[in-house]
Amino acid sequence: MLGRFGKDAGSLVGLEIASDAVRILQVQQRNRRWRVVGSAQEPLHSPLGDDWRGESGLVVAALQRAYRRSGVRQRRVALALSANQVICKLCHLPGERDGAEMEVQLLADAERLFPFPLEDLAL
Repeated sequence: MLGRFGKDAGSLVGLEIASDAVRILQVQQRNRRWRVVGSAQEPLHSPLGDDWRGESGLVVAALQRAYRRSGVRQRRVALALSANQVICKLCHLPGERDGAEMEVQLLADAERLFPFPLEDLAL
């Protein structure tokens, strides 16, 4: 995640999407010391609660405002979501299968385990 070349070498961008705001922070390491390079916090105009899939336009607008205000230029970020926004499921797959067989099995399990379309999942 740390940049390797150019002015962003040694930097990391963190992004938090909370129920009340979007926060972005870029830190950079130089000479074994970390410093804040850019940051912004954009409030969401109405609290999102537990399910903000229907309010994605509010989140996108807040993300765009925070990105512009922060001065961050990297596009790769470490993303933080609240625990109630994430679903984790454990799947046991046999190790002797090749990559294609494991992918087929994982997709079949995902259809059974998650109540959303597969294209909405990050597997």
